Amino acid sequence: MPDRAGMKDSRQAIVNPRIAIVGAGLIGRRHANLIGEGDDAVLSAIVDPTDAARDFAGEAGAPWFVSVA
Repeated sequence: MPDRAGMKDSRQAIVNPRIAIVGAGLIGRRHANLIGEGDDAVLSAIVDPTDAARDFAGEAGAPWFVSVA
């Protein structure tokens, strides 16, 4: 029977999960920087309609989107 996380057993793991940041304000930027500092996850996108977010996504090497819709 699967556990609460939906895994069949504890030996299964997610390898390099891809994470999108929605909102590139102070907290979103901090999260993006922490993801970039580690080796366990990949920053897959920045979602925020501002020009500053577009610039930040370019600096972070992540695709930029104006909306999740």
